Amino acid sequence: MFKIEELCLINDKHTYSYHFTNGINYFQGKNNTGKTVFFNFLDFMFGADKNYANDPWFKGSLSKAILTFEYNNISYELTRSIDGKCNYFRYCDEELGDSIDIVEYKLRINAIFSVSNDYDATLYEFTHEHLTYRSFTIFNFLDEVNQGKLNDFLTKCSSIKYAVHLTPILNYIFNNNIDRIIELTASLNTLQAELRSLEKEKSSSEHLLSRINRNLKILNITEDFVGNNKSRICELLEQTKSSNTVDNKKTKEEQSISELRSILNSIEEQIKVYNNMKADASKIDVEMKNRTQLLQTLHQMIAENDNYSYLINPVTTLIEQLSKSISFQRLTIEDKTITELTKQKLKIISRIEDNTSRFEQYSLTDKEKALVFVESDLQEYKSSNNDDINTIKKRISDIRKKIRVLQNQDDTKKIKNVSQYITSLYSQGKHVSSFINDDLSQDEFEITYIKKGNALVPSIIEKIAEKSKRVNYVIGSLARQTLIQLCGYLGLLKLILSERKVPIIPLLVIDHISKPFDKENIKTLGVVLTKFIEDVSPENIQIFMFDDKEPSDLNFNPSNIEYLQKDDKTGFNPFFQGKTTK
Repeated sequence: MFKIEELCLINDKHTYSYHFTNGINYFQGKNNTGKTVFFNFLDFMFGADKNYANDPWFKGSLSKAILTFEYNNISYELTRSIDGKCNYFRYCDEELGDSIDIVEYKLRINAIFSVSNDYDATLYEFTHEHLTYRSFTIFNFLDEVNQGKLNDFLTKCSSIKYAVHLTPILNYIFNNNIDRIIELTASLNTLQAELRSLEKEKSSSEHLLSRINRNLKILNITEDFVGNNKSRICELLEQTKSSNTVDNKKTKEEQSISELRSILNSIEEQIKVYNNMKADASKIDVEMKNRTQLLQTLHQMIAENDNYSYLINPVTTLIEQLSKSISFQRLTIEDKTITELTKQKLKIISRIEDNTSRFEQYSLTDKEKALVFVESDLQEYKSSNNDDINTIKKRISDIRKKIRVLQNQDDTKKIKNVSQYITSLYSQGKHVSSFINDDLSQDEFEITYIKKGNALVPSIIEKIAEKSKRVNYVIGSLARQTLIQLCGYLGLLKLILSERKVPIIPLLVIDHISKPFDKENIKTLGVVLTKFIEDVSPENIQIFMFDDKEPSDLNFNPSNIEYLQKDDKTGFNPFFQGKTTK
């Protein structure tokens, strides 16, 4: 059960309360009585980020507001200062605590409407987004500005901060593979943890191997440790221990290092030359393509008119000669040469490092430390298996592909049921609306819900050359479009509330929906809303409607009627005195 029971507006001296009931709460007021302000203020009380301190409706006349509501037999009280900075949350049977920030305020409200921790975890694992009740308020508010939209028809999605969440939400609602996706996601998380562990071991092994070889050079051991020659390295270490001489003399090998560096410079220059030639060749390739296109054009001109041949033939001959010379030049540039030079460069660098270390003067203490480090690192070293890492990476990639495929598979039966319910709601007004009668007189009229684009598409069967084909049915009337849009809201809300898988407030707030309707067709609004309330139950959904018409004009009896303009107040804010354009 859900019911907003009271909204209490407070200033420094006075308090004014609006009381609400189950079902439809209707707020009637003329222009400039604060209908849209009230509409937005309900969202504000449920956590919308807004500062009303300088709003003409509230500045100097309202300090804070308290919203009391009941959900699942528990009563809650939400309090917000008019600037949105001071917030309070409490159970109605407990004392008021300290002020909380807006983040904590939203977290506590989200805890109320969350179905369970398991469902929250499932929603996150499916969407990889932290979707809260605030994201699902796209289904709670139908504003006046965006009425009549059939494509991307949820009006809050005109704001990018809500629009970005719509696709993952719809994917979740209309997916029939959630259990399988969660199972695969769990396997994916396990593999990712295993991969991180193996990569950490690999990184540690590579670090130890590098440190071992660095210390081996300090000990004048020229043989490198490669992971599988531990016994040989240990043997060399024993020989080093038994040796009492420390050879720190520099020999003519120092000259060898100079020669090696000279060779390295020469190789680097050659690589540079080859790379420049390769870059030039890439540019020439582009020019070649242009010349080829030019040749084709010139040959076509000759084919069409041979009189141009005396002008064109010299040009084509020159281009063909250039192409041959360029082709010959490209043959001189071999990638294999660059690859071989790069290998030689790496070998020379390694030899320089070896010789530099071998003829570096190290103290006995340095060598003793190096010996201790090598022995310790050899004991700690564990070889890593790249094959295992590559296998896990492939399994992770395969699982991600499977998850993407499953996430994109819609439950077509569920979408069809939503479409049928939307069409059924729309058809309820056939006894009071001429345009609905006109639509239903068409051959097999129906409204199809399209998940991609979140669209509502009316269609009919059209016979062309004795063949039947379903085609889109163009709805030109804004009243028709607005009624279809309302049915779309109601269809999605019915599905979401019946499944109870997402954190959503069982609420629909509608602002001035009667505007595009004439006196006759406006009665369809009451018929459709009454039918929806019967289907869902007044205890499971609460509707707030703000309009300037009398409820009887809409052909229904709301459970609660509030007139925004009375003898004691001019609009929504009873403490406001004056005029505003809002």
